[in-house]
Amino acid sequence: MLGYTITASDLSVSVCGGSKSSPLVLSANPYSITTKKPIGFMAVSGDVYNTIPEGLPVLMVYKDGGVEITEDYNMLDVADARFVVSGSAMLIRNREKCEIGSTLNIRPQTAMPRMGVGHLMTGELLFLVLEDGTAEDLQRAFGFYRVYDAMMLSYADIYVQDNIGGITMGTQPITVLEAKKFKSLPHPIIVIDIGHGGADPGAIGLGKKEKDVNLKMGMAMREFLVRNYEGTFLVTRSDDSTLSLKERTDMAKAVGADFVFSSHVNAFNIPEANGYESWIFTTPRGNSAEVRNAVHDEVMAFLAPYGITDRGRKKGNLHMVREPINSMLVENLFITNPGNNKLLSDTNFVMKLADVTAKGLAKGLKLKTKLTTVPSEAVPTAGWALQTGFYTYKKGALDEQARLKTLGINTILVPKTVAVVKK
Repeated sequence: MLGYTITASDLSVSVCGGSKSSPLVLSANPYSITTKKPIGFMAVSGDVYNTIPEGLPVLMVYKDGGVEITEDYNMLDVADARFVVSGSAMLIRNREKCEIGSTLNIRPQTAMPRMGVGHLMTGELLFLVLEDGTAEDLQRAFGFYRVYDAMMLSYADIYVQDNIGGITMGTQPITVLEAKKFKSLPHPIIVIDIGHGGADPGAIGLGKKEKDVNLKMGMAMREFLVRNYEGTFLVTRSDDSTLSLKERTDMAKAVGADFVFSSHVNAFNIPEANGYESWIFTTPRGNSAEVRNAVHDEVMAFLAPYGITDRGRKKGNLHMVREPINSMLVENLFITNPGNNKLLSDTNFVMKLADVTAKGLAKGLKLKTKLTTVPSEAVPTAGWALQTGFYTYKKGALDEQARLKTLGINTILVPKTVAVVKK
């Protein structure tokens, strides 16, 4: 999978095949191979093209740089837009998956080149390209990246060309999107599978549920990796959601995961059972054995002083290590053991365990460390501030504020200025 984040102000559209000097050129809305004209609704600088009945979603980029992905629009919206490009199907609306339907014959369950655009909470646009996937795969991928809205731009003959990787696919269409600046999603793509959740509590012991420990552990692992290493780090759930095993591995497949790490907690009907164990598939594939060994060594070095038993490096036909080609699974102590349970109830211990696990994973995968700079002078601050995110455009902030209100959380919208240092 290819992925790019682009600020709307750096994006333009052309109906003349585009200029080959652009750093990034992408397929725009579907186009007719026979007539060489765009299919669907499109507007550029006041010129409007409409070559198919209404019913397709659109990407609208406004004159002030704001963006919107919607099925609800009118000509007044178009008049205030810098450009409008239609897609072939709506995938996500207000963070909820849509029923994939379209006036075009998009063949949603057929594997073929697919491209889509999603609206990130930061105001940026996320473009995802699947070289061989279904519409559902693209939908899953956007859901994984927690986009607000998303639509499929095209469903065949995708064209992608960037000046970083020199990638070219398909045949350049008559209508293209051009980006002056962009960021490629960093690789490798690591998926942290947070076991159980929602209606599935997992193991239960001494009043504690496995799903809660897994969530705390997995989110802390992701935070450590994002803070310290280069890569794209995703979690299968960030709340108390219910997900089947197939949904988890389908999500990992959709985003083209390079490695899947599944976090669990053990249990047994004999309270004395305790310890840590790690799993890979019966027949190791990729570098799963190497990564597993690095994680196991790092974790046991941390756990040994606590008197935790090393239950070994195991192989088995478990779904989470069988379906992803490159993967491993861990069982972090026993929730049914009083001593282990006490440690799992200690937030400080769980955070440390998450850090050493993430460090072992990074070591096994040979992840590049981030270059960080420490300010020469630290300015003391007073009080505490809680921020859910930074939004380039007010619409994104208002949408998030409305979502939080539905959860009973009241927020205050505060303008924020970011200082830009010119080099």
